[in-house]
Amino acid sequence: MASSLSPTRLIGNLAALAMVPIVGSVAIDYVGGLLGYRPATLCVILPPIVQLAGMAATLLISLGVIIYAVSRFRSEGGLALIIGGFLLFVAPMVLPHYLNATCVLPVAP
Repeated sequence: MASSLSPTRLIGNLAALAMVPIVGSVAIDYVGGLLGYRPATLCVILPPIVQLAGMAATLLISLGVIIYAVSRFRSEGGLALIIGGFLLFVAPMVLPHYLNATCVLPVAP
């Protein structure tokens, strides 16, 4: 079976790669909170994921703009990369809010 790399599949895979660790860390924090531990997994894992997703989104948006411009503004794939890159940039920052998760760091003594 031949496999083609479409923009939607690429963006979906990158989004899943960014979202699964966030959802997993929220689940670990929830279970840890039930067991009496201070939840901190989300606070540790969120900044690197946001950084990596932002870098991947910047590459996707740049590639999408180049493809869209070279095709004389007719390429649906380039437009999909631009929109998907923007959504990939925003999603890791917004997802914890919708999962009702907060990151509260301890106050220094």
